[in-house]
Amino acid sequence: MGKKSSRKKADLELETILAPVIKMREEIESHVFKIARTHKFMSTCPCIACFSEIVFDFIYDKYEEPFSRFLYEEIMNQVSKKWDVL
Repeated sequence: MGKKSSRKKADLELETILAPVIKMREEIESHVFKIARTHKFMSTCPCIACFSEIVFDFIYDKYEEPFSRFLYEEIMNQVSKKWDVL
């Protein structure tokens, strides 16, 4: 029982540490999808490559490596999957 209890405690600590990061990622992703819709309908060049540059600048201006690289890659993967239906 001692191992399960300490593992649950470690899992809870990890969740507590990661919760703000996960929430921040979700907020950024939501914002990026709003920007994607606007870009796609209002830009003179509504391609995903141009949008990718915008997201890159947005994320790298706000966050440090390696978090910015991870965040950029994950969000652009999500955007590219949904690009046609935005």
